[in-house]
Formats: sequence, structure tokens, C-alpha cells
Amino acid sequence: MDAENQRSGRKDPPRLVVVRHEDESVEGIIVADGTVVNCSGSATLFDLQLNLQAAYYAWDLQYPTSYQLLAFFQIHVLKDEAEKTFRSSALTKLEKAMKV
Repeated sequence: MDAENQRSGRKDPPRLVVVRHEDESVEGIIVADGTVVNCSGSATLFDLQLNLQAAYYAWDLQYPTSYQLLAFFQIHVLKDEAEKTFRSSALTKLEKAMKV
């Protein structure tokens, strides 16, 4: 558990559970501390990932160190770098490898 989630009383960071059906369609839910959010209407994995990032925005949470790929997407794909975005050494290495 990271320090930000600990201060907010959250035990588990929000995470995305994705189900892929035989017809190749996907659906997802966001799970966090017993709260379940159905992501109905999201047709792609990218949409589901954006829903997960929206949950972090809505609940005003920092990404856990193990979720730094979400921070990469936020900064370099969505072009939105919040001043309080935590940059782990793994994120810095990824940015150097991607030359961004």
C-alpha cells in the first residue's frame, strides 16, 4: 500500500478486471476496497484503461509504484502531467527507453 492511499484510508489501489469473451468483445470492472464500478459501454481495452485513470482522478489518488505505466499514459498519451505525479525509477527508465 502506498502512502497516499494509506492516508486516504484505502487499503487496495483501484484496479481493472477485464473479461474477454469468445466473440472478442471485452468488458471490465474497477475494484477498490469492496467498491465495484461496472465499465459498461467501454468497447476497447484503451477505453477501459481510461476508465481506470478516471477513477484515480475522481478519487484523487496517486498511482501506486507498481502502476507507473498508468502514469506514463497520463503524461505522454493524454498529455496531462499533474504536478504531484510520482515518478518512480521504473517510469524514468521507461521514458528514457522510449526517448520521450
